[in-house]
Amino acid sequence: AQWGSAFAVVQPARDGKTSRSLQFFDRHGQAVHKIYLDNEQHVADFERLVSQFRLPDQRAALQVEPLPASAPSVRGNPSSADIAELRQSWQELTDVHQFPRLLRELKLSREQALELIGSQSAWRIGPQALQLLIEDARSRHQPIMVFVSNGGMTQIYSGLIDQTAIKGEWYNASAADFELHVRSGAIHHGWVVRRPTDHGIVTSVEFYDAAGRQLVNFFSRRDRGQPETEQWRRMVADLPRT
Repeated sequence: AQWGSAFAVVQPARDGKTSRSLQFFDRHGQAVHKIYLDNEQHVADFERLVSQFRLPDQRAALQVEPLPASAPSVRGNPSSADIAELRQSWQELTDVHQFPRLLRELKLSREQALELIGSQSAWRIGPQALQLLIEDARSRHQPIMVFVSNGGMTQIYSGLIDQTAIKGEWYNASAADFELHVRSGAIHHGWVVRRPTDHGIVTSVEFYDAAGRQLVNFFSRRDRGQPETEQWRRMVADLPRT
């Protein structure tokens, strides 16, 4: 429901090559997802796909809706009863996916809940923790899961980190089928979050920008129904708090 428009884009690239991509945008004109053809062997397939879905009227005006006003804080001053309900409901969680529903029921933003849940379940960490965590996962061969989301798309990687590099303002982590590019200056702070589940505690490491938008979320990779590794828990416990 968040997707609004799509384009096939063919443009000059480096070294005299041609870049071909499919680019998707939300109803406000913001990029949601982009797919690039990375070889010359399947150009005909790309062109066939574009021909199949190309709109007959290419002159129609693009309908772009204005961005909605920023939402106010969900709840200004939760009462002691609200906090008690949150902490009780938190202890009754059986799956990590129940947390968003809990926030809606209690009318709390994600960070409001993390601030109120108690220091044994969630605590703030500094922005430098992102690079420390990834470098530690690479050197220890710790498989991780990486979640990057926007309003219309969530991309997930599960596996090892093979290489890292710093290029200007960007910190990059990669593997054979994975690339993560983080603008280091955009990371304002992070949280360590320890959620109860039927299979024990699941620990995530979340990073936010200065406006409180979640940018990236890390977990230990684990098989369904299996506990996370003790190595992951030790790595997370060593991250610098704020």
